[in-house]
Amino acid sequence: MYVFACMFLDSSASDVGASSANAAAAGEAVNCAAMYSKSDRPLLFGGVYEGCTGSRCQPRQDEWSELCNPAKQPPPFRGYAICSEQQTTAVFEQLRNQPDFATMEKFKPCALYTYLKGRTLWVWGDSLMRNYYYALRCFMLDFWDHAKGECAPNPRTSVQRAIYSAADTNISSSMGSRAVTDVPKCLYLLDGGRICWVQSVRGEEFAAQDAQNPGVLQVLQNTVAKSDDIFFLNFGRWHYTNCHGLQGGPYRQSLNNLGALYQRTKAQFPNMIFKTISADHTACRPTAALVKDQCLPSAQGSYPAMRGRHIVSIAEQILGRYGVPILDTYNVTKEMHLGHILLPEGGVQDCTHYCSPGVPEWEIWNMYKAIRRFGITPLTSQAAVQGHPACAPVTDIRPPPGWSYYLDEVTRNRSRAADSKPQQQQQQQQQQQQQQQQQQQQQQQQQQQQQQQQQQQKAGAPDSQAQTKKMQPRSESQSNNTTASRKPGHQQQQKQQQQQQQQQQQQQQQQKKKGQQQQQQQTMKGEAQGKQRQPAAKKQPPAS
Repeated sequence: MYVFACMFLDSSASDVGASSANAAAAGEAVNCAAMYSKSDRPLLFGGVYEGCTGSRCQPRQDEWSELCNPAKQPPPFRGYAICSEQQTTAVFEQLRNQPDFATMEKFKPCALYTYLKGRTLWVWGDSLMRNYYYALRCFMLDFWDHAKGECAPNPRTSVQRAIYSAADTNISSSMGSRAVTDVPKCLYLLDGGRICWVQSVRGEEFAAQDAQNPGVLQVLQNTVAKSDDIFFLNFGRWHYTNCHGLQGGPYRQSLNNLGALYQRTKAQFPNMIFKTISADHTACRPTAALVKDQCLPSAQGSYPAMRGRHIVSIAEQILGRYGVPILDTYNVTKEMHLGHILLPEGGVQDCTHYCSPGVPEWEIWNMYKAIRRFGITPLTSQAAVQGHPACAPVTDIRPPPGWSYYLDEVTRNRSRAADSKPQQQQQQQQQQQQQQQQQQQQQQQQQQQQQQQQQQQKAGAPDSQAQTKKMQPRSESQSNNTTASRKPGHQQQQKQQQQQQQQQQQQQQQQKKKGQQQQQQQTMKGEAQGKQRQPAAKKQPPAS
């Protein structure tokens, strides 16, 4: 038997009487159609799966129920995973000394159903809130129609797209991450009412100052939401990280926009609860790099231990000025570093999301108490019995083409990569063929060269032998070795050189003869001219 406890963080929750809380939690004050027998687990922490004995129990063999089986541990999907028994026990150990242990131990789904019947609970935020929605889907396992599955908030495609477009974001996280937003979807409760999930990761998308570009809350209020609905929402995780700090400006502006919208519309839509962030146990290295192999207590995480608390304080200060109801669960989750999602092969998936049953179920208990504390009351039986809109089944959480700019961009890139793959393969084949052709050509050239060499060697053999005979004092064997060692074409080059030398010698001899002849001719001419030009002997003057 598991032993556990929990507490409601806000001290003002004491205005709820203990006796009425116990009665409501146990389901004694409501007509609960689905009754549960005693289980080894509390109903909130997995006992619902094995404890239902009433006539309206939903089937336990379908995939909806199998995902909620705490003993089976299916693979993680979309940030949701079943805790190991050791993890759930570790969470209980942290909650053991909390004052609401006995009350939470008796908490039944029908107690929460009393407040949801006839209205829509909008669970809305980032992937941690999606974990919360999945935990809520399992806790309320016997109060929604498994045959219908999950339905769109409205059967009209135009309304679905309007909600999605308002919730979707092109703004990156503080680490540069992008999100592919889930398609909104709802569980139809059996006797009227819904639990709807809307993903929106950034606070900028919740409420907008520009009426021409409304936020999610404005679109819901203008299309499918009713005044009795409950908005249970959260943002903040995509505005900060333990290792890189807070994007303070956008976070504060988003809180102010949400508070101002609540103040303007609370007369018509009064039931809104803002849940603060849960603790993140992603540790940091001294270089601000993330530690991904283990989740560490906040005191050992190499980041300011009060960073998360500071994020919560900002939300409380800003939203408090507008009178927005706030549920703060941060301090207790700060000690839950062992409650995160593990990988089947070992190690942690991340230190942000929590597994079930564990922290998400404890958050359900705190939401239930916040609903009661902030004065949200069950609807009358007449108001609660109302028809559902037609169910448009949601079978794919990814949006249709054209709805999400980011997903369309990712799809286009993948498509380009897939299209370019055959071209790359064809190019590789062509390159291989070219290489093979080049190799064949090289081989043919080598063969031709070898044949030419052989022919040249045969043609040049007599000359070579003749030359070796003239070379003295080398032996015949030395001459043959020398001839065989010569490179192809060497003999022919020698012949050409010899011929050139002979021609040069002949030309030199001819030039020499011409020069001699020219000298002789010039000598003979000079002698003849000397005889003709010789002056007569001068007469001697007479003696004086």
